[in-house]
Amino acid sequence: MGEVRVCSEREGLVYGSFQVLEGWWPRLRGLLGPFEGARPVLLARCRSIHTFGMAFPIDVALVRADGLVVRVARALPAWRVLGRRGTAYVLERPASVLPWPSPDERIVTERVKVGGPECK
Repeated sequence: MGEVRVCSEREGLVYGSFQVLEGWWPRLRGLLGPFEGARPVLLARCRSIHTFGMAFPIDVALVRADGLVVRVARALPAWRVLGRRGTAYVLERPASVLPWPSPDERIVTERVKVGGPECK
């Protein structure tokens, strides 16, 4: 596991830092659990998500390997499934009014380094 910073290639917006979840169990668990302290996550090698058992709505972005956002859901409630063919990874966070990627937007991810530069 690690952490990446996610930015818009087009607009220079920084969407924040996301904890990378790579194993089967961490990806399955995702943001399940209490809302307090829930951090944004990037689900690596993931084509679809579920919100079964979620205690709060989430923002979701499905992204191709080249960084193109192919599907977005804001404030997705519990007991839903969301997927799209060609998705390589998924961004999730507790639902928020803060900026979030849009469909057909290209995003950039970079490993977070302490004291390292921000997204370009």
